Amino acid sequence: MDIGMLLRVASWIAGTIVVPFALDRVLLWAEGRGWIYYRIHRPVRGASLYHLNELSQMLTGSGIPEVREEVQQDESGDPQGGHDAV
Repeated sequence: MDIGMLLRVASWIAGTIVVPFALDRVLLWAEGRGWIYYRIHRPVRGASLYHLNELSQMLTGSGIPEVREEVQQDESGDPQGGHDAV
């Protein structure tokens, strides 16, 4: 084999390894940006599964905002509002 043929074979071997790896990295990057579904994140299939997923998230508490009520206090430390005499 001459050197030109050897370089062509080596470039084909390197191309079959490097190109798919680089393409995989680019697709994972695009998936991370939310542009596509590729390997890690899978879309929910069908409308019934979408609603089942939403119901599951509501029952487990994820995605439900927590409402907190702030109680204002006066200078003595008692809550403002109804001062009930005991």
